[in-house]
Amino acid sequence: MIFEVIKEHQSSQQEPIQLKIGDRVSFSDRLSGPEGWERWIYCYIEETNLEGWVPEQIIYKYKENQGVLMRDYVAKELNVKVGDKFQLIEELNGWIRGRLISSSEEGWLPKDHIEPSRE
Repeated sequence: MIFEVIKEHQSSQQEPIQLKIGDRVSFSDRLSGPEGWERWIYCYIEETNLEGWVPEQIIYKYKENQGVLMRDYVAKELNVKVGDKFQLIEELNGWIRGRLISSSEEGWLPKDHIEPSRE
C-alpha cells in the first residue's frame, strides 16, 4: 500500500544501529512517553560500541538485561518532506518501516507522519 508523507521528518541519527539475527545485546532503558512509542528498548553491544533503540518484539530475552536478536534490524530513519510517497513494509510500536518511492531508500518514520495516498 502507498502512503503520503504529511509531516516532514529529519533523522537525528549519525550512525544507526545495525544488528543481525543472533547478535547478543545488553539493554537498559525503555522508551515511554506521550507519543505512544512504547516497547522500544535501548540496546548496546559492548564489543562494537553500537547502540540504539530496538523494538522489544525482535529480542529474545534470556537474562534480565540481555537478549539475542531474532531477526536482522537496521534503525535507519528516513529524511522526508511533505508529499513524498512511501510504501509501507511493517509497523511496530508507533513507527513504520518502508521504502521511499522516489529513491527506493528504506527506513523508519513515526506513524503519525504518513497517511494513505489518494492516488
